[in-house]
This record gives sequence, C-alpha cells and structure tokens, in this order.
Amino acid sequence: MKKVLGCVAVASVVLAIIGVVQAGFPDGRLLWMYDYPSRSFKGQVQGAFANRNHFAHFLIFGLASLAPFAFQRSIRAKGSTALGSEKTRRIVCLGAMIFVVVILVATQSRGGVAAFGVALLVAVIGCWWRRLVGLKETLLLAAMASVVLLGVSLFDYEKVTNRLNDLVSGEIEELDANAGRRLIWGANARAFLANPWLGHGAGSHRYVYPAYIDGSSAREFTHAESGYFQIASENGAAGLLVLAAAAAMVVRTLLCGLRRAASPNGVLLQAVLMAGIAASFAHSVVDFVWYVPSLAMLAIIFAACATRLEQLHPVGKLNESAPPQLSRANGAPISSWFPAAVAVTAGALAVAISWGPGLGSLAWDRYLRASKTTQSLEASLLTSATEEGDPHLLATIDETIRRAVNELLMVVENDPQNARAHTRLAGRLMQQFESAVMQGENPLSIEMIADTVTSGGFQSKAEVRDWLARAFGEDALLLPRALEHAQAAIRLCPLQGETYLQATRLSFLDADPLPLGGAIAQAVRLQPNDGGVRFDAGRQIHLSGDVEAALEHYRASIRLPGSHRERLVLSLARVLPASVFVAELDPDCAATDLVLAAYRQSGTDEDLVAIAEHAEGSTLAESEALSPRDSARRWRQVSVVNRSLKRYEKAIECATRAYELCPNDFWVRFDLAFAYFDSGAFVEADPHLRWCLSRRPDLRHLQSSLQAAAKRRLEMASGERMRTVSRFLAPRRLPIVESDAHSSPETVAR
Repeated sequence: MKKVLGCVAVASVVLAIIGVVQAGFPDGRLLWMYDYPSRSFKGQVQGAFANRNHFAHFLIFGLASLAPFAFQRSIRAKGSTALGSEKTRRIVCLGAMIFVVVILVATQSRGGVAAFGVALLVAVIGCWWRRLVGLKETLLLAAMASVVLLGVSLFDYEKVTNRLNDLVSGEIEELDANAGRRLIWGANARAFLANPWLGHGAGSHRYVYPAYIDGSSAREFTHAESGYFQIASENGAAGLLVLAAAAAMVVRTLLCGLRRAASPNGVLLQAVLMAGIAASFAHSVVDFVWYVPSLAMLAIIFAACATRLEQLHPVGKLNESAPPQLSRANGAPISSWFPAAVAVTAGALAVAISWGPGLGSLAWDRYLRASKTTQSLEASLLTSATEEGDPHLLATIDETIRRAVNELLMVVENDPQNARAHTRLAGRLMQQFESAVMQGENPLSIEMIADTVTSGGFQSKAEVRDWLARAFGEDALLLPRALEHAQAAIRLCPLQGETYLQATRLSFLDADPLPLGGAIAQAVRLQPNDGGVRFDAGRQIHLSGDVEAALEHYRASIRLPGSHRERLVLSLARVLPASVFVAELDPDCAATDLVLAAYRQSGTDEDLVAIAEHAEGSTLAESEALSPRDSARRWRQVSVVNRSLKRYEKAIECATRAYELCPNDFWVRFDLAFAYFDSGAFVEADPHLRWCLSRRPDLRHLQSSLQAAAKRRLEMASGERMRTVSRFLAPRRLPIVESDAHSSPETVAR
C-alpha cells in the first residue's frame, strides 16, 4: 500500500520541481518542447499540465501520499540505527511536503487551494476523531504554514495573494469575473432538464451545450467546468445515481476503515486516503478534474487502496507491522490471475482504440496553430488600405491555408470518426478554392457559381462538374471534396450547426440537396449564439432574396463575438450609409470599434459622427440594466470612440461618467486622463496621470505623457505671464487734444 503512495509522492515532487524550473526559465512551450496551441506557459506555475488547476489537484494527491511518511510514528526501539534513518526520512518528507505546498499555492489556482483546504480539514477531523491530533501536531502544522508563506514570497507574493484574496472574499463576481462558469453551468442545467433520465450521451458536451447556452462567449467550453454538471447533462439521472452509489460506497469504506484502524499509523493512512477523495469530490464542483485521465486515475487509486485495506482487515486490526499472508506455498490463487488478465486486455484494447486519435490529436494541434496564424493574417488583410490587398500577404495566407488543409487531412486519416475535423476540413477546402479563384482569371465566389449553375440550365450534376473543371481547372476538385467531408460530418455528428450551412452552400453539387429553410433552421437551433453560424445563415438567406430575415440574423451576429464580425461589417459598410447601418443592426460597443474602422476607410465625417452618437445613445439606454463595472466599461469605450474623432468634450463627458461608476478602475482613470490630455486640459489631466503612474510605473507612455503635460503647463503659464507683462509694459500713446478757436495758447499747452 505504501509503495503505491510512495510512487504518487515521488511523482508529485518531480512534477513540482519541473513546475518551478519551467516557471523560472519559460519559453512559452510545454516542457520546453511542445508548442501548445491554446495556452502559453510563460509566467505560470503549472508543470506538465495545460491547466494550473489540474496541476494543483495533482499536487494535493501528492501531499496526501507524502503525509504517511512524514507524520508516521515509529515502532522502533529508542537508540537503534533504524530509528535514526526513520527520523531522517520523516524530515526529508516534511521538507518535500512544505515544498509541494509552496508550489501548490504558487500556481494561483483558487479551486486547487480551496480543495487543499477541504482535504486538510477532512484529514485533521479524521485524526482528531481518533485522538491523533495534539499540541505537538498543531504546532508542527503552524510552523509548516509559516515556512509556506515564506516560500510563496519567492513567487511574486503580491500577485499570488491578490488572486487568493478573491477566494477569501467569497464574492461571486470576483471568483467568476467573466461569468463563464455560471454561463456554462446554466447551459448544462437546461440540457439536463431537456433530457433528464439518460442525458444526451457520454462525450456529447462539446456538441450539446451550444443549443442551451444563454449568452455568448468567444471561448469554447470543451467541458462543463464541473464534474457533477457534466455527468448530469451527458448521462442524466442514471449517471448521477451511479455516481452517488460509487461515492456512498467509497465514503462507507473510508469511514469503516478509519473506525477499525488500531494503530496511529493506520489511522493516519485512512485519514490521508479520505483527504484525497474529499479533494476530488470538492474540486469537481468547480472543475472537470474527473475528465483528466491522470487525475481520475489518482482518485481511483486512492479508492482502491481504501477498498483493499477493508478487504485485508474486514473486522480486525489495521496494523502494518503484521501484514496478512496473501500467497500460498504453491503460488498465488488462480482467482488472482483473472483480474490481472482483464486489466491487461483492457489496457491493450484502450491503447489500440486510442492510437489513431492520439496521432490525430498531434496533427489537430498543428492545425490549430496554422488556423490562428491564418486568422491573424486575414484580419490584417481586411484592414489593409488597398482594395486588392498586399500580394505577399495573400501568398502567405494561401500557404497557411494549404498547411491547415494538410494537417486536417492527416487528422481524418488517423481518426476518420472525428466529426469536428471533417467540418473544419470542409470549410478550409472551400476557403482554399475561393482564395485560388479570386486571384485567377474567373474571380467568382461560391455563391456566384451556385447562381450560375441554377440559371445555367445544366441537365445533370456531372455536367456541372465538367463545367467547373473547364472553368477553374484542378481547383474545381476542392468543392466536391468539401461536400463529401461536410456530409461525413453530418453523418458522424448531426449536432454541428455550421456543417448544415456548409452543405447548403455546396447544394448545387449535391444530387439530393438539403432544403435551405430546414438546414438553416436546424443550424440556428443547434448553435443559436454562434456568431459565425448566424452570419452564414443571414448571408444565404440574403442571397435567396429575403432581406428582412437576413437582417434579423445579421443583428444577432454582430453582437456575438468572433472573427465573422469583421467580414459582416466590411461587406455591409460598402453599401450602407453609417446612419442606416447602426439603425438597422444596432451594434454593441465591441462591434462599434469595427464599424468605426470600416467607415474611416470608406465613409464621410457624417458617418463617423453618426456612429459615435449611436454608441452614446445605446450606452445611455442600457447602462441602467448593467452592473456598475459593465456600465463603466461601456462609457469608457464610447469615450475612446469620441476621442478618436477629436470630439473631446464628449470624450471627457463619457469618461467622467465611467469614472463616477468605477473611480478605482485603472483603465477608466487612464482614459479620463488622456481625454483631458488630448483636449489640452493638462491641469485636469495631471492628477489622473499621476494616479495611473503610481499603479503602473512600468508603462513608459504614462511617464512621458506626465512629463509632456508638465512641460505644456509651464509653457502655458509662462505664455500667460508674458502676455500680462506685455500689457503693462507696452508704450502708451498720449491722447491728442484738438484745439478750437476759443482756446488760448496756455490752455492748449496745459
């Protein structure tokens, strides 16, 4: 039993060391080798995990495994050599525990620290119940806590404590500042209520939650951020019942073992097993630790250890000094081979099943990196000054798209059941076709080609493909391949809304096309808060001639986060005046920045003023329904818009409203300072610049602006003094007195 816990303890210490070294010498990659596409490893202590919460959870199990070695009571005789080696081992284990606790706190994982607190509380209560906690143990724990605080100071103490202060405060707005967890928990609750008995199927969370989420988020929730919510939505009441039965069995086993333990070391062993299981149950409330294989394995190991202890000591003593004899003279019982054979077979089967998807996941990560590069380049192309675009930039985009397509082909080759990969591949193949065609002799979009085919009088789909081959050469083969992958994605997983829209875009190649209205309704039903889906739905409806229905989708799309907003804004800004655009689509503040940038290129001054006035009016109308923080953020954005248009009085007015709502928000004070600064009110800008500089002395722009403001104030004061002095020192002309005929010479002289 202790050998198993010893392995876990050693693994946790090694991972803690790796976490320290990686935090001290970061290069942005996982273990200095793997470029993880969705997370940077700079400035964070997270070891070999992609998430610091999961790293902290692993360390909790490591601490529980170290405790029996650090706090065990010796049964050796005093003065023996073995007793001295035991003391040395205990001291080493105590030092390892302190080190691991320091690293756990340095991860800044609030959920991890809370789970550690639960584990510690459970262990202390268990030992206290069996009279194992006294003054000596209390003083030892207090001393360890002091050393931990000293060690945490090596990891940016202020940053760590500020983050953990949110945990101590208990404020939900502080703990879940972006409301992400509450958003996804609400979606899972609604998904559970929609199918409460059996759920939507294991592993379906990624595809199911978009249909139930009540709001928008640029983040994709691969998991429910709670093990309980995810089991409820995926497996329903049946899954919750199985979970409750398993939890009840494990808790009963732990309590019985704690009650039956006869020796202090046996009590300690049961207490740490309880602590590890308690941490797993507690942390799963706010995270998906059961869905991380290594963390689920640790929970299973601790539960197995507790069950095995009960099997070895059903009613007798739990005394490690006299373990029972498990083997017979002629070898192990035959029954012991059966579970081993089952375990080996299941392991081999799991490796065989996971081998292809594992290879595909490496190609998927490479695709994600290429996709991020493509999005960045496309954003630069959309905002470029020239209508045709930079040819070097276009060539780079073509190359990254080609690389993304090759990686996706590798994914579906190794993992042909990956519906997401088929969907992405269909989209990238269509993008590759359009990019190649737009730079060729016949620059036609897919929608133009579909319109040509519809009105061209083709007798069969074979004729359509022959015409495409003659018109576009080898590039024409990309569209049938895209349709095949879209159809495969629908067959494998009919819960991806965007796939239906891909199929309808290519319906002119399909012998049995999906009806446009039904496909769009299904896509929107599955992903109502996906901005890209709403934009594509609106575009296809727009091309069919229903402008009002298209505008409804455009209104929803422009208020949802994503790269689609830039395409939507640029496509409509070319044909609509700004006053009509903002009146029909009603963009929020985030989209207003994009609208303003688009009309700066092609609009007039009246367009820009109309955008600013709409932003101010919508903020004024919605501010009462928003929290002070959200309302201040909206007013700050409107202030920035007015400042960019050199409407300084409006900019100061809006920034002042934001300041009144959140006077201690750094960026609110920052924008107010520069609204005054840009308007030439350097005296009013000075206190806000100084306040910001005292909070962020690393921002050189603040320091240079403060110096410039002081210099301009001196120049203005000096200029005012010179004007005052000039008025007093200017030579005065004496008044000319005109003489008349009745004045004497003496009077005139006087």
